[in-house]
Amino acid sequence: MEKLERLVNQYPILFRSFRDQENYPCVFASYGFQCGDGWYDILDLACEKVERELEAVIAGFDILKNLSWLDRRLQRIEFEIIEDGIFTGVSEPDPEPLLPFVSQIKEKFGRLCLHIRPGIAVPLDGLSWKRIREYVNTAEIESGATCETCGADGILRQDGWHRVTCPKCEGKYRKRKSEADHA
Repeated sequence: MEKLERLVNQYPILFRSFRDQENYPCVFASYGFQCGDGWYDILDLACEKVERELEAVIAGFDILKNLSWLDRRLQRIEFEIIEDGIFTGVSEPDPEPLLPFVSQIKEKFGRLCLHIRPGIAVPLDGLSWKRIREYVNTAEIESGATCETCGADGILRQDGWHRVTCPKCEGKYRKRKSEADHA
């Protein structure tokens, strides 16, 4: 886990939920990384690319320099709802942040799941979001052939629990499992 926690410091925009849980409530803010260190290199590369993409968005808007402050303000704005020219009430505040951030990193069915919450400054149909999704998809695919424990080439294995392990880590897994079954 130490290796994975380095990512939080290396990519402060993407991982701001970890430092500011009040303004960015999500699974990642509460539970951190839910996968093994073996996927560190895959995550590092994907996060580096996403962080650079977000830095490019910020460079275009000076106002985005203080994200936490701006996101807090946006979350408290209420919008008037007008239908057919008649005021019908006030909508709930929009909880969407300005820029995307990591909301969860976990293993699911033996593969990496990197969930990034969208932001309103990066439209879902825009080029930046498409690139971000491409980086995430590539990382998730690569994890399917990388040992989650050590990072060596691995194989997806299924015996009630899906996991990607190399032969060495699989041997250790089976030994621990056998000892637990006989305890």
